[in-house]
Amino acid sequence: MSRQIRFVAMLPVVVLFFAMQCISQSAAAPGAAVAQTPMPGAAPVTTPSAGQGAGRGFGPAIGVPVAGMPFVHDPSTVVRFHGQYYVFATGRGAPFYSSPDTIAWARQGSVFTQIPDEVHALVPKNSGTDVWAPDIIRLNGEFYLYYAVSTWGVFQSAIGLATNPVLDPKDPAYKWTDRGVVVSSNGTEDVNAIDPGVIHAPDGTLWICYGSYHGSIRLTQLDPKTGLALKPNTLGIAIATAHESEATDIVFHDGFYYLFVNRGTCCKGKDSTYNIRVGRARTITGPYTDRDGVPLADGGGTLFMESDATRIGPGHFGRVVDYDASAAGSIAPPNGTERFSIHYEADMTRGGRSVLDIRPLRWSPDGWPIAGDNPVPAPKE
Repeated sequence: MSRQIRFVAMLPVVVLFFAMQCISQSAAAPGAAVAQTPMPGAAPVTTPSAGQGAGRGFGPAIGVPVAGMPFVHDPSTVVRFHGQYYVFATGRGAPFYSSPDTIAWARQGSVFTQIPDEVHALVPKNSGTDVWAPDIIRLNGEFYLYYAVSTWGVFQSAIGLATNPVLDPKDPAYKWTDRGVVVSSNGTEDVNAIDPGVIHAPDGTLWICYGSYHGSIRLTQLDPKTGLALKPNTLGIAIATAHESEATDIVFHDGFYYLFVNRGTCCKGKDSTYNIRVGRARTITGPYTDRDGVPLADGGGTLFMESDATRIGPGHFGRVVDYDASAAGSIAPPNGTERFSIHYEADMTRGGRSVLDIRPLRWSPDGWPIAGDNPVPAPKE
């Protein structure tokens, strides 16, 4: 039986500290544009070294974001619906933001006040509110939100599912419904069940990839009607090593499936070494190999994106999907350019905070993804 999830649709102006492996994050008032000036005296904080969940620790929030880039960590796929873009992120209750243009963002609240009991029971050491690295897709007239629940230092984790027909908290139809556990790990298996990435394949099948810093990255087939595992309590197919790897996502392009994976360490501010690697395969189950033919299961991976001088540790790749343009989700906006989203572990132009970025996604003549650059505005005269 479905259970209606208690949710927070609107919040007062607060600084929202959330405990997810010591992460903290500032929250803007619902419906208000994200602030645009840094707090005085802000300085980067020292964070734990990498480990399970890539050491996702942050100290107290520093600074506030400039317009266009909310301070998020582990962003979901960015989706457009009813004229607004939405992104979900790691934090207390799965915070989410909206934007009319992917430039000016507003905090909309959180999905949960408490993690559903069935999911929380698998990870009793979790606080009951900490949600990690969600991903979202629209199927059967509803949004399917996949979210991870775990706790620092163990591999006992679970990925749950909640659905909602709409994403605007002001819409009368807005209501999150708990659908239960999708996949889990008990701490002894060859996978850590966090960091979901979901793909609805061209043949109509539905899949979830997941895993982080323990054993293998796994792929499990889901029931496209329910969004849950076709074979519950069954370990998925190993498609890549999880050694210093997590936050995978799979996309389809021109006859190939592309597996994006984060490598390196996160959550160490300017010392983070996150980078994004990619491999491809003709079938969704692999084997995935990089441009040199090295399997991702053996540590291969062609570099897609790495740090630059001021933006450190790109990670959590996701396509931007427009559900206004197509019920199945369009990946090409009116100007015809695909886009992808990531976060930076530290943007040194914004006090070393973790921020969202959205950039063009281009493809090489031989079919490999390229991280495009956004145009630089001309100086005002």
